Amino acid sequence: MVEQRMNSVIKWTLILFVLVSIILNIVLISMYSGRAPKCSAHRAHPLRGKHDERSLVFADLTREEYSQVQQYMLKQKDLDISTNQITKPSENFLFLIDLSLPKKADALAYLDDGKGKPTREATAVVFYGKSGYVKEYVVGPLPNPKYHRDVTKERYNTDIPINSRPVTIGEYAVLFEFLEAEFFSKLQKLMKESFDVDDTKHLNAFEQMPRGVRSGDRSTWISFMRDMSGMYIHPVGLEVLVNHESVNSSQWTIQRVLYNGQYFDSVQALKEKYDRGSVKKILYTKSRDYGSLKPKTKPLQVGPQLFHPEGKRYSISDNHVLYMDWSFAFGLSSLTGMRVFDVRFKDERILYELSVQEAMSVYGSVTPGMGLTKFLDTEHRDWSLCAPTGPRCGLPL
Repeated sequence: MVEQRMNSVIKWTLILFVLVSIILNIVLISMYSGRAPKCSAHRAHPLRGKHDERSLVFADLTREEYSQVQQYMLKQKDLDISTNQITKPSENFLFLIDLSLPKKADALAYLDDGKGKPTREATAVVFYGKSGYVKEYVVGPLPNPKYHRDVTKERYNTDIPINSRPVTIGEYAVLFEFLEAEFFSKLQKLMKESFDVDDTKHLNAFEQMPRGVRSGDRSTWISFMRDMSGMYIHPVGLEVLVNHESVNSSQWTIQRVLYNGQYFDSVQALKEKYDRGSVKKILYTKSRDYGSLKPKTKPLQVGPQLFHPEGKRYSISDNHVLYMDWSFAFGLSSLTGMRVFDVRFKDERILYELSVQEAMSVYGSVTPGMGLTKFLDTEHRDWSLCAPTGPRCGLPL
């Protein structure tokens, strides 16, 4: 009996202790929550500078300006160009439209001396597959362009051959049709037994760059990967070298094939040796999708959040940024990537222009498709990388 009473006393004592703790915590939270820093919707400190509308001289093309340049170029019947994404290599294609920056002297005269605003213009790049060369035009004034001027030799001191262009979506479309007709359709047995490829399943392709070592070269090693997350870590041991120098796909050829570490001079040679059993075959085995970056478990909490306890210390107006004592104009170019202009500290110009001109990734592998690959990232953005050395081109390929 005494023991039961003791247990009851202990039980009620613990309950009372918990209640007191909860009440005390509520009181303390109420008292001190007002002292914790809160995110203000307004700046605690005023901006240290003022936005400058003159920064618009460096502003990227607007959607309307881009459309106006495109429509203007299409109306020039003598150019005979198309904007269709799947335009064939043998046809004329308007590849790129980008802001044509004003000359530095003109921009500085406008920014510093109050001179007239430089004429706003765009650069347009056209691949002339019918004629076999590339042209670069200046189109202006914007908005409502009325003229275009060929500036290819002015900027590069030479004519640009058509093989200097990067591969377009249209060329990729023709290239995969070529591979289907000249490669996959002739190796159906091998593709099924080695890679489980049929009408409903396929492999992903990864191309090697650069596409040669001499001017005019356009032969590409294409590596094949499993159609899985992070395909680059799922190579299957099959690569093919395609010569696509001609803008006429009927003249394209398969120069070499690599299968399971063995080289073959033609698709037919691989097929015959595979059927005879005189090659070391790849036997398909299912692979786990270990390359996925998707979380395997559901997150248990909210991820990191960004807060401004005293309001934002920066301000953006059009393409002009203020940050404490700094100010600059920014843009994003298809040719040079992210860039900033007129960078100032305490209103003193530190830089006129800063941009990412090049980034290179050097690959390594035992196979030619990956072992020869050296990605120069402007090659994905700017056809002029493949042109001879010029004012905007540091190294030719």
